[in-house]
Amino acid sequence: MSKLKEIEDFIQQVADAFAAVLDYEICIVDDDLEVLVGTGKYQEEINDRGGPGCITHQLMLNPQQTDLFVRDTSESALCNQCSKRQGCPVQATIVCSIVFSNITFGTFCLMAMNERQSQNFIT
Repeated sequence: MSKLKEIEDFIQQVADAFAAVLDYEICIVDDDLEVLVGTGKYQEEINDRGGPGCITHQLMLNPQQTDLFVRDTSESALCNQCSKRQGCPVQATIVCSIVFSNITFGTFCLMAMNERQSQNFIT
């Protein structure tokens, strides 16, 4: 069991609070690529696993890189290998590694689901 899974109920509460204040969807993915926490549309993704093409996997392959910004998921090369690219509801995303004591435990994803949210990322 991943370390984040041990505290997923607490993380879900925190994510719900952040999502309400920030007006973005939030997703937490652990180092096994399992979606542990999701808000809004991403609640349906909880317990799903990302494949080797998902952004969390790409970020975890490069420990020197701690974050990624995708301005447009439909056109980004970072999303080309994702098995869920077709029909992806996410328009833009910021993905940050969750790191403690030089160990990456997963990622925190802030997701824009519409044009207004996407524009707010950029400005």
